[in-house]
Amino acid sequence: MKVLGKKICVLEEKAKDKEINGIVIPAGKMDPHRPLSAKVICVGPEVEGVKEGNVVFYMPLSGQELNSEDGKTWRVLHVDEVIAVE
Repeated sequence: MKVLGKKICVLEEKAKDKEINGIVIPAGKMDPHRPLSAKVICVGPEVEGVKEGNVVFYMPLSGQELNSEDGKTWRVLHVDEVIAVE
């Protein structure tokens, strides 16, 4: 995959159900205001400060989600949507 401009492509990890004091919270009901993290797969030619292999943090509604036939979820983000880089 090749992204253009100031965009990056990340591979999202599947969200897991969380258990708190015996109560199971489904992955789809997690806090929508909590940042997500994903591994950077490729970066556009105009991106600075982020490189392949980094882990980035972003808000759940950022970017565009792409689903592959093998069940992986990719997300294309504009570099300005990245909150932090690890």
